[in-house]
Amino acid sequence: MMVGKAQNPSGTDRRGGHPIGRRVASLLVALLALLLPTLSVPAATGQFASARAYADPGGYQLEPAGEDDPLNVFIQLYRQRHTYLRPSGMERVGPERNVAVVPTTITVDGEKVTVYVTTANGGGPYGSSPTRVLVDIYRVDPKTGEPYLVDRNGNRLMEPVPNSTKTRPVDWKTSYTPSDTYDLTSDPVLKGRIRQTVHTEWVLDSYVGKVLKATDGATEGLSERIPCNSGGNACRTNLEQGKILPKMRSFRYLTSRTNLSRPKRAELKKSLDQEVKAGAKTKDQAQAELESQDAASYVEGAHQRWSTVGQPTEAPTLTPATRARNAFTLPGDSPSGGTLTNALSNEPGSDPGGIDFSSLQLRYLSEDKTGQLHYAFSAASTTGADHRITEGQLAAAQMSDAFFVWLSLPPSTFWVNLNPREPDRIIDPKLATTDVGRILLTADLRMKKLAAQLTNPNTSTGKQFWGTPSPSSAQECAITRQWIVPKPAVVYEQDGGLYIVDAPLEVKSEGELFDGTKGDPTCPTPSRRMESVFDKVILPKVEDAVNHSPDFAELRRVYLARVAAEWYRQRHTGSLTSMIDNGDVSRWQAIQGWSSRSVFDEYVKSYTQGEYHVQKQLDSGNIRYTFTYTDGGVDFGSVPFSKLTQAAFQAQHPDQAAAVRQSFRKAASDQHGTVWLGDTGSVAAPAVVHGDPQAIPADTDASSTDATPWFSLRGWLGWTLGALALLVVVIGVMTAAARRRRQAAAQAH
Repeated sequence: MMVGKAQNPSGTDRRGGHPIGRRVASLLVALLALLLPTLSVPAATGQFASARAYADPGGYQLEPAGEDDPLNVFIQLYRQRHTYLRPSGMERVGPERNVAVVPTTITVDGEKVTVYVTTANGGGPYGSSPTRVLVDIYRVDPKTGEPYLVDRNGNRLMEPVPNSTKTRPVDWKTSYTPSDTYDLTSDPVLKGRIRQTVHTEWVLDSYVGKVLKATDGATEGLSERIPCNSGGNACRTNLEQGKILPKMRSFRYLTSRTNLSRPKRAELKKSLDQEVKAGAKTKDQAQAELESQDAASYVEGAHQRWSTVGQPTEAPTLTPATRARNAFTLPGDSPSGGTLTNALSNEPGSDPGGIDFSSLQLRYLSEDKTGQLHYAFSAASTTGADHRITEGQLAAAQMSDAFFVWLSLPPSTFWVNLNPREPDRIIDPKLATTDVGRILLTADLRMKKLAAQLTNPNTSTGKQFWGTPSPSSAQECAITRQWIVPKPAVVYEQDGGLYIVDAPLEVKSEGELFDGTKGDPTCPTPSRRMESVFDKVILPKVEDAVNHSPDFAELRRVYLARVAAEWYRQRHTGSLTSMIDNGDVSRWQAIQGWSSRSVFDEYVKSYTQGEYHVQKQLDSGNIRYTFTYTDGGVDFGSVPFSKLTQAAFQAQHPDQAAAVRQSFRKAASDQHGTVWLGDTGSVAAPAVVHGDPQAIPADTDASSTDATPWFSLRGWLGWTLGALALLVVVIGVMTAAARRRRQAAAQAH
């Protein structure tokens, strides 16, 4: 009997399949290892998506915030006192540490008052006395709105006057005396963590509960850094589960970055400084990139920005500058530091000169494949010394906020109504919390008052409106209703971007109706002649003012944003599609406090008492007749488009596209003298961007040169198809080689 190895003519290995199959399987595993990371990226692209993922449907939310968050004032006050005023070596709180604040209530003299508790993390390597942390507690003066320091009992914080037995109130501008110094070892829970780091959230939980004994706890808070989600502190998990600050409902953070090591930070700063010197980046762009990679640098930058605008202690003062710097970004994103934000920074050398920033208007918008918005504002040139940068900051902030509001609320809410008989239907409640709502309603009031003023019989238009009084005929009257609606917006689309060429508004009018009958008891028979004169003489002047007068500049700004938002809506694609009609405008609250009811009441007063009360006398024969003259919404629900062809756009605006392209690098002027300032909003996209929009407008005949990001849908498909094609080729080659080997073996036998 012969003994030997069994031959398998088919080439199949009994240990588990064809040798070629095993090689192919290995290749597939390797390819999947390369491709699977691309599948995981879109699920949590950007900080916005991450923050939404952490939201607890039970009520607790962790979300990014902007530097205009009202609680940020207390963080900046703490930084001013304990990072910059406090000498080094005296428990100074460096930028590497985290500062957070929570409001809570305590009882002072029998009354509950709100206090703002601000502190930093401790333990581990922090401070010369790591077992202690500095605590600042503030109350806000209800009359002035100014914060002032108090002790742990809520009484004004006092300190000794040098070389005297007297005391004085602690001034945050000049003193670093804390409200309290908290010994972490006094809490057994914190004492066990001191060898490592006791994070700020744990310190606040202990201090609010055990020292202040605040039974109401803290329902909101703001931290410089996003709570950690690992290690012994695990702040994010413990907040979500209510194990620390159990009554917390809204905990916000300014940055999700972590600290770079000091050597890495120094290396990055050196590299960025070299790029600035070489002209590859502006100073603001370098700072923005530094802050996007290092939390400590962000902390320093945020405080510098607060100081640059005068160290405001009220959020509305800080808001316009902050929101302008973060135009077309979502809370938690880093600003681009591009042409516009650099010009509006109000820092020495940042003003390019010759620009009236109060005239800023949004005239270009696009979105690139990574979800970043690219925008350009037009502005008028000026030879004056005052470039009105503060007004420009407000204008940019209003247009950016309005864009997100127009996306977030459904068009059915885009109306305001000043009607004396409908006090309960003035404005949508959510729209009323925004600057858009304030601007629309006040513009409606201003428009109605202007129309009334133009009918004053002492004016030339009023004389035509009222006509010549006659003793032989009844005095005429008319009651009309006016409202503002969009005319077709003239736009041009190119390379995935929108140029807003013109966005006119129209003022409409009609005779008022009461219960189906024209007129009211004060005007039972309205005059058709007066209505005709109103439409032909008064109305055109009102419409001209709405489209050109400085009194309606805010309305025109937010309407430009409405045009841009409507264009974005109609594309049905992009990184912000999940935001459309979601109803959440909490991030874009009104910069300026206001009340819709107060505007309504002002209109009712104007309507019932009149804008004028004029008496004229006319003698006829032996009789003197006395004639008495008295006078008495905005709907942006739809935006019609009038799209220009390429030929028409180039004929009417031959160099506008080139000026917009150049504006992303520096301020650029077109042949009409209009100045253009472009920038990029680093929006953290909550979804993968589909389509092929350009980052910056390209030449008309040029094709896109932007490489598709490797993590985009099209990029993933490209990688996948390419890999499969390569795999087919490899399999074919290996199969042919195996066939040749089998043929050679057969011939040998």
